[in-house]
Amino acid sequence: MCPGFVPPEPQLQWLAKPGAQELMRSLHLLPIATPEQIAPFVVYLASAESKVVSGGIFPIDSGYMVFKSTADLIGLVSSEVP
Repeated sequence: MCPGFVPPEPQLQWLAKPGAQELMRSLHLLPIATPEQIAPFVVYLASAESKVVSGGIFPIDSGYMVFKSTADLIGLVSSEVP
């Protein structure tokens, strides 16, 4: 499982800065996932229901890879949102 940006408690302070949420929305097709939205997939992978899953890459990144995979997220965040 490859989660993208997930706003845990430490990130909430950063997300409160002006422009941070707009920046994140501009980099994703879907709303940013919360830990609570990712947890059911983790439970599925850990359960007997996934017994035929033999491996793979499961991006949970709100469409970041298909939408902005070439964006320099670190550069954008550090230069646009102090």
